[in-house]
This record gives sequence, C-alpha cells and structure tokens, in this order.
Amino acid sequence: MAVLLLKGLLIFLSISKVYAAEDYSLLHVTLSESVQTYCIRLESHSQHLSETLEDAGPSRLVDLSRSTGCTLSDFSTNKNYFNSTVTLASGNCSPIQKAHLVQLLGGKGIIVDDRHHVATFDNSSVLENINITIATIGWMDFQQLISSFATPVWLKMYTPKTRSWDPNMFLIVILSTAFVMAGSGWAAYSERNSLEKKTPKGNSLDSNQKTSDSICLNVLGCSLYASWFVLPCLLIVLLYFFFNVMVFFFIGFFCIYGSYGLYHCLLPGWTHLVPWLYELPVNKLPCIQKKVQVRQIFLCLLCLALGIFWAIQRHSNYGWILQDLLGASLCITLVRDLKLPNLIIITVLLVFYLVYDVFFVFITPLITSKGDSIMNKIATGGSSDMESEAAKLSSNPKEYVPLCFFIPNFGEDLLSKCRGYYFSILGFGDLILPGILLTYNAVFDVKSGTKMVYYITSSIGYLCGMVSAMVAMVLMKTGQPALLYLIPCTLGTTLVVSLFRGEFKKIMKNSVPDNEEETTSEDQVELCRKEEEPEEIKDLNENDKELIICKRQK
Repeated sequence: MAVLLLKGLLIFLSISKVYAAEDYSLLHVTLSESVQTYCIRLESHSQHLSETLEDAGPSRLVDLSRSTGCTLSDFSTNKNYFNSTVTLASGNCSPIQKAHLVQLLGGKGIIVDDRHHVATFDNSSVLENINITIATIGWMDFQQLISSFATPVWLKMYTPKTRSWDPNMFLIVILSTAFVMAGSGWAAYSERNSLEKKTPKGNSLDSNQKTSDSICLNVLGCSLYASWFVLPCLLIVLLYFFFNVMVFFFIGFFCIYGSYGLYHCLLPGWTHLVPWLYELPVNKLPCIQKKVQVRQIFLCLLCLALGIFWAIQRHSNYGWILQDLLGASLCITLVRDLKLPNLIIITVLLVFYLVYDVFFVFITPLITSKGDSIMNKIATGGSSDMESEAAKLSSNPKEYVPLCFFIPNFGEDLLSKCRGYYFSILGFGDLILPGILLTYNAVFDVKSGTKMVYYITSSIGYLCGMVSAMVAMVLMKTGQPALLYLIPCTLGTTLVVSLFRGEFKKIMKNSVPDNEEETTSEDQVELCRKEEEPEEIKDLNENDKELIICKRQK
C-alpha cells in the first residue's frame, strides 16, 4: 500500500505546457554610453504598448525613487514631469493611485518596484480614467535603473510579439507518445511472459495467496484510491502557499524515485552487458530478505549517483537533460507498473484529474488575488504573491518543481528573459495518467487475444490528444490543461472501440482472467465423464473409472 501511495503522489501534478502571461513587456533604457533592457509587468491587461522598439515613443526618466508618490506633496516642485516616466518606490497605496497623480502632472507613465506590491484592480472605474502606462519592475533591476541617474536617461517601453508556436512542439508530441507507448507496451510484454511461464496446475498455495491478495485489495481499495483524490488538491495548495519549502521536498523525492525509475529501465540491458552472476547471501543487506546480484547493486548505486548529481547540478546548463532523462525513466516505469483492476476505476480517476487540471489552470485565476493560475505558477517557479522580500533580494537561481519535462525552445523569444525560463513545460501527469489507461488496454489485449487492438487505438488517441492540445495552445495563445484533450481522446477511443466490437461490459469489468486458471477437481471430473469409457473398465466401480480416465486425460 505504501508503494501505491508513493506512486499516487507522483501522478498528482499534471502540468500542461505553459507560456508566460501576456502582461510582460520590455523596458529599453538608453544611457550616454550604454543601453540596458529590463523586464516589466503592466498593471492592467487593458494597457497596450507598441510591438517593436522602433514604434515605441521615447520619454525622459524622472527619479523619485525615494518617494512613494501617494500624495501630491511627495512630488518635487522643481522637476518637470511633462511627457516623462517617473520612478516611484512602492508604499501603502496602489500603483493606480500613483498613476492618477502623475497623470495630473502631465506624466507619460510610472515605474514602481515590486517589493511591497498593492493590488491595482481594486477600483476599475478609476482605472478607466488612467491613460498613462503603469508598470512594475523587479527590485534588483529597480536598484540598477536608479543608479544610472548620474547621466540623462531616456527609455522606451514596448511589448514584443510572442510567437504562438515553437518547433519544439513536434518534439514534445513525439517524445510523450513514445514514452507512454513504451511503458504500456512493456507491461503487455511482461504480461505475455507471465502467461507463458504460468505456475503449474494444482498449486493450491498460489491460488490461496492470490485470493488473499484480492481480498486485501478490496479492503484497502477505497481508502487507497480516495487518497489519490485528496493528495493532489492538498499538495498543490501547499505548494502554492509554501513553495519555498515544499519545492525541496519534491527535489529530494524526485532524486530518489527518478533513480529508481532509471534503474528499472536499465536493468534488462544491464543484465546482458554485465555477465557477473555472483549473488549475496540472504539477509546480508539491511531490509533485503532475498538474494541480490552484485551487478544489480552496482547499477543501483550508479543510478542513485546520477540522481544526486542532478540534485547538485540542477541549475547548470545541462541540468534539464538529466532531469528529462530521470523523468522519462520514471514515467515509463510508473506506466508499466500502475495496473488498476478495471476500467470503471480508471474512468473515475481520469475524470477526476480532468476536472482537477481544468480547475487549477482555468478557474483559479478567477479566485486568486492577482488573477494567477495556480498550476502555471507552480510550474514556473511558485507564486510571486507569496515570495518573501528576502527571496526577491536573493541572487540564488529560481527553483522549479521537478515533476515536469523541460524542452528547450528552438526559436528566439525576447520575453524568455522575463519568464525566467527558456523551455516549454509538460507535466509528468500528462503521460502517467493516460498511460494507466494504455497499460490497462495493452494487458487486456494480451489476456483476451485481441491482437493489441485497444493498445494501438488508444495510442493513436493519445497522439491526437497531444496534437489537439498544441493546436489549442497556438489558437488561444495561453497554456492549456493537456488532460482536457488527452483523456477524451484516449478514454473515448477505448469506449467507442469496445462498443463497436461488442466488448463493452467485458473491458469495463475486466472479465478476462489474469491467467489461465487451473481447473478444479470437480471440473476435471466433469471433463472426464465426457470421455468415452474404454471397454476394459466398464466393470469397475464409478470412482475407479473416473480415476483411470483422468490419468489418461493427463
């Protein structure tokens, strides 16, 4: 049960591929001897700037960085504010109040540091009367900007057009489909091997053990599956409000479990490459109560070392490669191992996670203070609302929850610096959750002898779902919950094919036996009775007849 809970913990975060919000812009500052570019955020989605630097109108920068600009007395009378952009310190008033005063003085815009941000959208009627640009800037950039006031400073603000697609979309679709098919195909291969190497008939101990395991699953099933519903909501809320603490828990968790996945993916090839068969005696190692080959221990240590190396070097230029390697291994291993008893449970699970994904991507912007999507905030490094002042002043690299793939953008994007990342993001859950269905279909195909019909069609459905998610992202120009497209395409394909083949009840209840069950003694007697009685045993009593016939049958 503990292992299943850990696997349930890993599938909780289904982050779709995301882009930065459209409210980022660039501040182009011209000094006497140099040019600097800073990232700024517009305080209203209704504000629009030029899309190119050439079309942006220049303005002179006026330094009032030691003033909050909340009242007219904060503005020096010996400065000219006409057609100028004013730098102001954050304070107890909102940027819209500062902008209202600067507009009265003839200013063109304001730039406020984001240390003590006060929400702007508290008075939409006043915002409609503001015609100047309202922007916030990071504290470190703000300090660097005001330090340049020894010389005349001119600036331009513009919002470069963001490309709606990137060539890496093709790579995301191909790799995600390949990983899901690899994990579910591996499960089907293992199932076929287990059928070929089934236990001998008449082994009542194995049958009793199987019955005991089934009863145990039924007893624990409700609480186990319920935990898969409760954990996601609890953890994602904790991540949003306590990101700076929770992220290190997930880094350590991924380091260990990613190494575990890599070990299982490399083990089949490793056993062929390293022919060293020496085994350690039973109970020689702590917590291990069976014989272990030395080559397996060596591989385990190598994988764990790679996971620790990633944890140390996760911020390096090649850290994303190691994370994607460990993540791919983890997803393939989980897709192979997560086998639920029937399609009814899988359907309930997938529908829940579809609603969960849509809620945290599309609904949470309507209820958070700054209109942030909780899912996108967590995927891109936590909630800016909850960052402490010490974190904003820190020069340490930004941390990310390592439960997603980082695919580098192939094209140039000027706003990548503002986002803080140069990658497209796809959550592990977008592979693992549909992968549970594909694994079920693949195993069902093997047990029922349907020539992999359900496995192939649901794999095509997954491919179509990924393509649909990418198309929706391009058209809507915003991040999409990938499960919104993946689950209908995979689950819908499975149900339609089962209805067409007349196997709907069969696949929903998984009415195909896990193995070719050995026949009971009563079944054997019944079969024996159908045999024609040989001439030489007609005079024997019934028990002796049945015994001789059964022996000949065998």
